Amino acid sequence: MSTRSLAGRFFQTLFFEGAALALAVPLYALAFDARGGAALPVLLAVSAAAFLWAALYRVLFDWFHWHLTRRPEALRAAGTGLLRRISGRATALLLTFPLLIWLGALGPREALLAALALAGLHAGLGVATGFLRGRGRPTALC
Repeated sequence: MSTRSLAGRFFQTLFFEGAALALAVPLYALAFDARGGAALPVLLAVSAAAFLWAALYRVLFDWFHWHLTRRPEALRAAGTGLLRRISGRATALLLTFPLLIWLGALGPREALLAALALAGLHAGLGVATGFLRGRGRPTALC
């Protein structure tokens, strides 16, 4: 089993985020009657915040898990990866929700729906990427 290099992971994640933005910008613009040019900076900021939070969250989760169990990632219990992905997405929602209110000039209800839709789009793309890679399960990007 080979592992990807750090540069390979970085470029894969950038490509993944680019594909997500290419889908999300027109949908966001359509849903909130915004021009594509107005939607792009909002979604770039939200995507960058979520991207950075995912990396930080994964490091923090791994660090706390190591200090609690003294097990490397390869020897974790089966549900730990799922717990990390679900809790990572939930905490990312807490981060992107206020950004959408502030930068997107959305009300709380619209911002929550937009944050949930963006998280769903991201998760759906993760599942599709996992199947396309032939692994039959979602990729662990957060």
